Amino acid sequence: MESNAAADRCEKMMALRRARMRRVLLRRGLHLGQPEMLSYISAHPGCSQKQMADSAGVTPASIAASFKRMESAGLIRRRADTADTRCNRVYITERGKQELQICQQDIERLNQLMLEGISQEELDAFCRCIEKISENLRAKDEIRD
Repeated sequence: MESNAAADRCEKMMALRRARMRRVLLRRGLHLGQPEMLSYISAHPGCSQKQMADSAGVTPASIAASFKRMESAGLIRRRADTADTRCNRVYITERGKQELQICQQDIERLNQLMLEGISQEELDAFCRCIEKISENLRAKDEIRD
């Protein structure tokens, strides 16, 4: 298979998964990326916006809009740090925990649907290929003519 065809199929698959994921999350009033953020906040209660951003590999400013949306929805709460009032500490609410649990179940069902009819052997081979591709992309950050 030609490399462009393989890359195109991979992109189409990821676009289909993203679209399905978006629909699953919108039913719960969530947006892409928010389940991962809720999961991080749940595992790191009292984390800062900067810590969340560093973990996600994005800027604190890009996290700010999501935090605002999640706070308005009652999923998280922010409190000023007692030692540094310029810093807010973030906590998941009970509602956030419930939504995260439901979302994780929905995502697991989506993953099962996505992998339906694929044998363990095929899945193992696929995962090895994806890991090799990821290693190549990490190691070779230049495109040469």
